[in-house]
Amino acid sequence: LVFGLNLMYGRDRKEVFYNDSCPGSWDPSNARSLMEFAFDNDIEIYGFELGNEIECLSPTQYAADIQTLRMMIDHVWSKDDNDEEEEEDRNRGNDKSAFSRDLA
Repeated sequence: LVFGLNLMYGRDRKEVFYNDSCPGSWDPSNARSLMEFAFDNDIEIYGFELGNEIECLSPTQYAADIQTLRMMIDHVWSKDDNDEEEEEDRNRGNDKSAFSRDLA
């Protein structure tokens, strides 16, 4: 399963002319919700793509959005690794989450 994500979500959707930049920033909240739903329900995802009229994005804007997507993927799919590490720590009596709460 591959999802195409709307890179224009959150940006001003006024009419953009050739070589005009897209005002606003990508709002990745709906993409993150989709990722979390897929992860929580063991839905196997093969990839994500960013698209939808990106010709008004500068290479810098597009690269920043790709970086945001990569960080979201890493964060969502690292939950499994983090959960296993936390479970191992609790089993050894090293509950880091309790320690972190004490420091806060």
